[in-house]
Amino acid sequence: ATSMKSTRSNCGFSLVELIVVVAIMAVLMGILIPTLVKQTSKSKRSVDSNSAHEIAASVNRVLSTDTDIYYTYSGDTPSNYSFVWDSGTTADDVSQNPFAKAVFEDFGQVIPVSKWNHNLKWMVTYNGTTRDLHIYLVKSADSTKGYEVYPDSASYISKASEKDIDI
Repeated sequence: ATSMKSTRSNCGFSLVELIVVVAIMAVLMGILIPTLVKQTSKSKRSVDSNSAHEIAASVNRVLSTDTDIYYTYSGDTPSNYSFVWDSGTTADDVSQNPFAKAVFEDFGQVIPVSKWNHNLKWMVTYNGTTRDLHIYLVKSADSTKGYEVYPDSASYISKASEKDIDI
């Protein structure tokens, strides 16, 4: 004899089980999303650091091969230079500054855009007496604040903190 007992088919999840899974996923997302955003920002600053190192290499090539630029065309006093450029800079923009023009041409006339903040411009400063080369990301050519990207790229990559620029 067959029993007429009704059996419940177990083919799905209960509402409580679904709520628990959604709650666990929400907690995990709350933990992971800020970490991913932080790592993405750090990665973009790392690309900027690489760009600054390429600019520095170009500056050093120009300084080592062009003694006229290094000695301000007079032959006795090392020069101090500063210039600002961005991805929109053209050869005409740097034509009045022989140092910026030489670096621009050596660099290949394609200036990288900051991956971390597309609105920032590259500021290159060089002290001929101390041979200190610094590269910053600044908001404008007359900025007194910015982010030092070279030579101290480690602090820029780990946490970009805006600080005064001593030009």
